Parts: sequence; structure tokens; C-alpha cells
Amino acid sequence: FPSHDNSLPRYRGFAPLVNQLIQGEREIGVSALFAEKQYDRGRLIAVERADVEYPITIQSAIHKSLVLYERLAENILSQIQRGEEISSYEQDESKATYSLWRDELDYYIDWSKDADWIERFVDATGFPYQQSKAKLNGEVIVVSKVKAQPDIAIHNRDVGKVIFVEEGLPVVVCGRGLIKICSAVWEHNRESILPLRNFKSRFH
Repeated sequence: FPSHDNSLPRYRGFAPLVNQLIQGEREIGVSALFAEKQYDRGRLIAVERADVEYPITIQSAIHKSLVLYERLAENILSQIQRGEEISSYEQDESKATYSLWRDELDYYIDWSKDADWIERFVDATGFPYQQSKAKLNGEVIVVSKVKAQPDIAIHNRDVGKVIFVEEGLPVVVCGRGLIKICSAVWEHNRESILPLRNFKSRFH
């Protein structure tokens, strides 16, 4: 049977686990369904769900999903072994939402977002995905760990600018809140950008 990395009919489509973590969903799930011509619209056989708390990395979320898949498979196999017909039910179209595919551009941090959103974004796009990216001094960097910081009053809120450097770690202005970059490397040589040498830096 086809399966899907969320509790359908929500997040039909691509990279559903990544996208729901970025959005801060408090529940993840997996679904088994019958195939249809249009993706993720088949009759549902079973759905398993689990609560999540933030911060959470994509690796931890994948582990939770694998446990759910095991439970899903065991329940379906038990029905088959008992000779039961696999029951199914139609999806509720009124609750359907969609999750778009991601490409290279979708891994760049949007500094106009809230700090909490950016922290979830970095955690959700880590290994085995491409990891979050940004540009610093015209060069691409790969960001693997950030921490949301409380907001402060800023008159000229130019997102992406460094406002503090704390023990070599830049604190960056976001749309709301601040982000401390705890781990990042230059993409071309994988050397750490930290400690940040130039205080007057802007991340794009």
C-alpha cells in the first residue's frame, strides 16, 4: 500500500514532514492509503499520530515517524493474517491542505520571518536534507544550529543585520525576535564562519 508522511488529508504532496515542522505543528503522523491517479487522494486505510515538542530536529522527527510506520504496518499485517478485508474510508476534502516540493532556493533562510520560525526551519532542514543556507559577504554559508532570542526594540529593523556578537556568535535581527547563529560553515570549504570576525555583517 502507498504511504504518506503525515495524517492525511492534511499536507498532501511533497516533504510533508519538513513542512509541518517548519510550521510548528504539534502533531505529526503517517498514513496508509489506496493509490489513486491524483496523488495522496486515495481512500485511507489507517493513520497513526504522535505529539511533538519544539525544538525538534528532523532526525528526531524521522525516528518518531518510523515508529508510527511500524505500528501502521503491524496493524495492517494483523488484519491480513486474520483473513480480514482491508477496510478504508474516503478522505474529508474539506480538511485537505497541500505541501509543495522544495528546491535549492527553498533552503535559504528568510530573515523577515519570526525567530521561532527560523529556528524550526534550520532544525527541519538538517541532515538528511540539504541544510539551511544564507549568504554572508557574497559567499554561501550552511547553517546547522541557531537559537531564537527574545526580541528588543529596534528603530531601523533591517533584517539580516548583526546586532550583537556574543562570544564570537552573531545575533541577527529577524522580522520579530533575534537569532543567534551557533554553528555555520562556508559552503565552498566547510570551514566554520565562527567566531565572526566582522561585526558589521549582514546575512542575506
